[in-house]
Amino acid sequence: MAAALKILEPLAWSGDASAQYNLGVIYNNGQGGVARDMAKAASWYDKSARQGNALAQLNLGILYRQGQGVPQDYPRAYMWTEMSKAGLTGA
Repeated sequence: MAAALKILEPLAWSGDASAQYNLGVIYNNGQGGVARDMAKAASWYDKSARQGNALAQLNLGILYRQGQGVPQDYPRAYMWTEMSKAGLTGA
């Protein structure tokens, strides 16, 4: 996983939405020797979600609903979850 981080981080910082989402997953799950950090996960999901990544939008909505890594915020949770639906269903 350390090798994946070396590849993903520069891509994520350059604006690659998929890399940002994948870093969010790594921090969300605490994988590959990376400590679980919900604030970092939320930050990476947010960057990816703002570019239209439906999975990042869904995960960010879940974090807002649960108040993990971000303040609990039901309206934002609803917004991100609803935005993800179009991308996940192909609508």
